[in-house]
Amino acid sequence: MVNKWDLVHQEFAKAEGVKGYESEREYREKFERAVFERLFFTPGAPLIFVSALSGFEIDACSTPR
Repeated sequence: MVNKWDLVHQEFAKAEGVKGYESEREYREKFERAVFERLFFTPGAPLIFVSALSGFEIDACSTPR
């Protein structure tokens, strides 16, 4: 589980976005690859991007995948 995803939304909502990334989707995909490169011993584990502050995707944490 990756918390604080509301901060990513905030940065991409700004006019300048996030330097080096075309979209939030691209950022998320690269972030995901980096996590799985480091956690290579957990193949197939779900990675859920959430925000405890805003409640974004919190329901996904309790739903079996």
